[in-house]
Amino acid sequence: MAVNWNSSKAVPPSADVLARVPKARAAKVDASAAPVPASIEQVARRVRAEYQEMPGLCLTRDQARCLWGLDVQTCDRVLSHLVASGFLTCTAHATYVRADGG
Repeated sequence: MAVNWNSSKAVPPSADVLARVPKARAAKVDASAAPVPASIEQVARRVRAEYQEMPGLCLTRDQARCLWGLDVQTCDRVLSHLVASGFLTCTAHATYVRADGG
């Protein structure tokens, strides 16, 4: 599907194009990991606040990375920390939601 960058109208991708988009993978959780650095905890506090402000927030790793402006490694560490702490859970669709259903 060609994109006309000069067009003022956005054309949504067709279903067959969306079916070929690779699914995001869940971050691996390692409960035996070293203590969480202060910078990761600081970002984790910000992420917790966002999830508490927006009940029902459901993000893939890549969406979370873009939303909070994080590199892949930092995003994975923050999400893994929040899953290990029981604040978030990773669904079967590789999306991160609050573990308490909020």
